Amino acid sequence: MLRDLSSRHGGPLRVLVTGAGGPAAQSFMNAFAVGEIAWFTADADGLAPGFLLSSPNRRAIVPRGDAPDYVDGLLPEAVDMGVDVIVPTVDAELVPIAQQRHRFARAGIELLLARRSTLDLTLDKWKLAQLLGGVVVPIPHTALLEGRVEPPGDGLPRIAKPRTGSGGRG
Repeated sequence: MLRDLSSRHGGPLRVLVTGAGGPAAQSFMNAFAVGEIAWFTADADGLAPGFLLSSPNRRAIVPRGDAPDYVDGLLPEAVDMGVDVIVPTVDAELVPIAQQRHRFARAGIELLLARRSTLDLTLDKWKLAQLLGGVVVPIPHTALLEGRVEPPGDGLPRIAKPRTGSGGRG
């Protein structure tokens, strides 16, 4: 998709990658480090390692993705830096950005981000398992647990995960 976009500024495509402290942002930037792309980075932590992949004048410290003012902090930074595309890489940022897609579009900024309806499905592990349920890809038996659950006596290992979240938390 990046190759299909062009810069509004006549130079290289200006791409802002959020979550510069995480492996997704750094992996994305390294994977697309070919061609004419000017990298910009954003993170809530001023010491995010991914900041080293962009010039100091192309870095923005923004609120955390789960903060109520996240988009209000990110959008003006993106506008000030003149970015063409934003690539959000942190789960907590995805829905807030998708909800405000119209504001980014008005500013002339493209989003490399699924639609809100797709995010609602894919960010919920239970909903996604129900959709895929062995029809699209084989998945292990999946159940929604409530309260205290006694494991069956078949000796097989079990994994419990929260419906939402990332990074192995919970």
